[in-house]
Amino acid sequence: MVFVDHNNHEHLRTTKAGNPTLTEIDGISVHSVFQRLKNSAKFSKDRSKKTIGDNCPLVYALKGKDGLRTNVTAIKLLFDDFDQIAQEICAKIHGNFDCIAPVPSSFPLADCLANRLARRTGLPVYKSVFRKSKNHEAYGAIEPVFTMNPMSFDREDAKQLRNALKRMKKIPDEDYTAKYVGVGVGVGVGVGVGVRRYFDPLQIANNNIPAGQRPLLVDDLLATGETLVSAKKLLLNGGGAAPSMAVTWFSNV
Repeated sequence: MVFVDHNNHEHLRTTKAGNPTLTEIDGISVHSVFQRLKNSAKFSKDRSKKTIGDNCPLVYALKGKDGLRTNVTAIKLLFDDFDQIAQEICAKIHGNFDCIAPVPSSFPLADCLANRLARRTGLPVYKSVFRKSKNHEAYGAIEPVFTMNPMSFDREDAKQLRNALKRMKKIPDEDYTAKYVGVGVGVGVGVGVGVRRYFDPLQIANNNIPAGQRPLLVDDLLATGETLVSAKKLLLNGGGAAPSMAVTWFSNV
């Protein structure tokens, strides 16, 4: 069971102090409600103290992953300072978007945040604009390039790509997730920062955003930012307006 303790800053800042945070990724200003923190020295040095949940156990608990769970009391505590943090975010992004578009997730955290932002801004939410790629769609662009000339890739990238493609091709019709893409240096298991950029995590499902409207992208967790970058590219390729703002529940580390 994962609990919320405002005085414990081992993994996450859950109060107004230190929140929200801002990260710039490929022309997108990403505002995060809660700041994730790096492992403390004692956890970094002692492998026996490593926690499940890729050093973000609350995120995994909210999604019911890795056998982690949380409860209503913890969720209520998480929202103690949400209104103050959300108010600051809305003030900073005001005037830079015309609608809200959450990206898909295995758990509706992004939809929940999108709805809360919509109530504050009075702007419409367009759900189901995107969908998760199937594995064969995610590797569709990189597979022929890698197969034709694997020596053109960095040695470590080539190793991770080879392993990822081998795993994904066994289950081509399953939804793509980062767990298929190796282990990146300095990040959680299943997330190869250098390799994730080769895969397409999203596809357009039903882009019903009116022409010319600038969407605010909403996601649950900022890791490498590849999902938000992919969403931006898909909208631009479809002739839509480029999103310049995004909001996530949890920041990168």
